[in-house]
Amino acid sequence: ERFYTVKTEERTHFFENFQEAVLFAVENNESTLTLYSDVDLGEKGLDIEIGDFTLDLNNPEEPKRF
Repeated sequence: ERFYTVKTEERTHFFENFQEAVLFAVENNESTLTLYSDVDLGEKGLDIEIGDFTLDLNNPEEPKRF
């Protein structure tokens, strides 16, 4: 199962779709987007021009969902 998290000051948000997670991180300054599996960005890649967030690419421990 692939999923991604975006941690904000309030809580951790879970996403199954990478693009939705990126959009949420862009809209929430100073958040952290964490990947728990590889992401295939295709030929176009990923172009982010705005936003103030951290992209955590190397986190082997999956958080527990409550």
